[in-house]
Amino acid sequence: MCAVKKSPLLNMPIKLILTNNGVSYFLSHGKKLARIKLANNHEQYGVKLMNFTPQSIQRMILLDYIAHIEVSAAAFSAFTSEFVDLAKVLVYSLLYKQFDSQVFSEIIETECVKKHNRSYPTELLDRQTAIDEGTLRTCLANKQEIIAMARKKILEPLWDRILSDAELSPDEKNVHTFLSEKFLNRLSLLNWYLIIKFFNTEGFAEILPVLQNTLDVYMEKSRTSDYIAMLLAELSFSCENANITTLAREKIADRAHIASAVTDSTVRAKLIQELAARQQFIYVMWTIGGGTGSIGKQGRLRISLYTHDDSVDSSKIDAARLNGKTAGLADYCRELALTQKNTDLCFYYLTCLDEMCKKRNIKLESMVNRSTVNNVTILNLTVNF
Repeated sequence: MCAVKKSPLLNMPIKLILTNNGVSYFLSHGKKLARIKLANNHEQYGVKLMNFTPQSIQRMILLDYIAHIEVSAAAFSAFTSEFVDLAKVLVYSLLYKQFDSQVFSEIIETECVKKHNRSYPTELLDRQTAIDEGTLRTCLANKQEIIAMARKKILEPLWDRILSDAELSPDEKNVHTFLSEKFLNRLSLLNWYLIIKFFNTEGFAEILPVLQNTLDVYMEKSRTSDYIAMLLAELSFSCENANITTLAREKIADRAHIASAVTDSTVRAKLIQELAARQQFIYVMWTIGGGTGSIGKQGRLRISLYTHDDSVDSSKIDAARLNGKTAGLADYCRELALTQKNTDLCFYYLTCLDEMCKKRNIKLESMVNRSTVNNVTILNLTVNF
């Protein structure tokens, strides 16, 4: 229904830390890996990229090749658009992966599959089912017409609802229909094998609502991507401003001119160069899922922002820890609003995200830590889809 758009190249330095599967794949294809030190001081095998396509990152996540992604810079404002795009891609990638996993889990619990397993005990369809990709491709090679018919049955009711929604603009309707196709495009060959196997049987009447209901759920969950991305952008920008202001106080004797100096593009650029020379970077690290052996954590996205920003009163964070409590991101945002102008959007995006997660059965947690060893503030946001 919608043409698939070609993914643009994102020009932004990133570090990819690989899973065991990812390391095995890269080494088997003759790729050299490096030991990369992350913001948390851990060293793991991975690769550094100066540019990449969202599609390549997404494919690697779906194949369970990426464990962590880290971006570091003295100033994130130099590539805000790319940073926001990456943040969204990571949310969508995890949702596509979870969608595929949940569809499989629910299909094998349908009565038609259980009946098949009773009738054909040597051809069980369950969690232990393993059919190699080559065999699946061969089975589906001449089934494209049936696949198209199945896709139509799955998507048409959803498209009808989208197109009849008066609250959506034409552009929003296009985005929603395009996204629904993307979710189906990311279904594994094994799931399509199951769908086609039962398509022309009475059992498909059981499988169809499973697919449609799960798609509805994940379409709703995907709406969090914008708020997560914008929250990260605002937090990184506020940390950037705080670091620049701190350096300006050190460099500029006349305190009255500091505010105007940091907004001057020439002065700001020089201050950013100085921060980079000192390696005073802001780090954002995403941890993708919990690994194949972490039950219940495959749908978890943990985001950690590391900064030397000391504009927020750390005594309140320390006091909370000493009292056995945990300072959350909401507390940090409130304190931030007291020390920096134009930071209200941080709290706004966090509040919107929190409300959205509660309505969609998504677990959202945050925590703020302060390292007394290297004077680093760590902002943690965990979203469990």
